[in-house]
Amino acid sequence: MHLFEDAICLTFLATQYSQFAETMMDEEQDTEKLVKITKKTWDKMTLLGRHVAATELVGGLDDRLKEVVLRSIS
Repeated sequence: MHLFEDAICLTFLATQYSQFAETMMDEEQDTEKLVKITKKTWDKMTLLGRHVAATELVGGLDDRLKEVVLRSIS
């Protein structure tokens, strides 16, 4: 079950996260909402899934989205 959850979360982060995030980052309130959504996604993943996300996906995001991820996981 955990592998399936990791796969879903990693697929979202790899294929839809940037576009989804751009639609939400127009206002500060929406950015906070994105932080919460990202945190929920991150919390669903196993340590291995988080490692893959951090090493393979987060590095490819623009600086604004990297900041959102960092706020989500701290």
